[in-house]
Amino acid sequence: MAELRSLVEQQAAALAKAEHAIGLLEDKNEIERLQYAYGYFLDNRMFREVADLFADEGAWIEIGERGRYFGKDNVHRFLLEVLGGGRWGLARNEVINHVQQQVLITVNDDRRRAQARARAEVQGNSPPDTPTFLFADGIYENDYVKEGGRW
Repeated sequence: MAELRSLVEQQAAALAKAEHAIGLLEDKNEIERLQYAYGYFLDNRMFREVADLFADEGAWIEIGERGRYFGKDNVHRFLLEVLGGGRWGLARNEVINHVQQQVLITVNDDRRRAQARARAEVQGNSPPDTPTFLFADGIYENDYVKEGGRW
């Protein structure tokens, strides 16, 4: 009987380990999707949608050494007013592309926090009537938190 109990305990431990590993992979997939959603919304100047991706507690953003903006409302204000010049959505013939590459995601073992690092190449003609084309390269270093079961 003790041998059977030991075998059951080993199987239970192996199952728990596999479930945890699967959970980490699912978390990485959700975070990768979140990171790409950020780029898509930013490319399309959907600033409220970008701000809504941020955590309710402790959210902040810093882009291009323009200062840190704390809280979702201030993140939205920065995106719309400072980065976007008060305009939501793309103008006719406007193009903005954040090509995100080399996304490296690390999920903490407790599956409540994670970090990601990625490269971004930004291309754009914003606003479209300017004579220059923007080409920039940057690094994303992001912290993620799971709130209410969602990243």
